[in-house]
Parts: sequence; C-alpha cells; structure tokens
Amino acid sequence: MNKDLVINALNQAIGRYNPTKGIIHHSDQGTQYTSYEYSETAFNL
Repeated sequence: MNKDLVINALNQAIGRYNPTKGIIHHSDQGTQYTSYEYSETAFNL
C-alpha cells in the first residue's frame, strides 16, 4: 500500500460521507498514513 492509494481512499470517503468539521479519524499509523500529503488531507477536514 502506498500513500497515493490511501489518500485517494480518504478523498473518496470524504466525498461520499461529507463529514462534519472536527470528525475523529483513526488509522493504524503505518508509514503511508504518516506522510505529509496524507496528514494535510486528513487534518484539513
């Protein structure tokens, strides 16, 4: 699994569920989840 795959999956979930600001996000903290690009996407919900 690479960061692009998980970023795309996160963006799909955001588009599908339209989460509210302040949502709690959980991941297993693998390296793909700790990338700068993923953090920028996940923490800017």
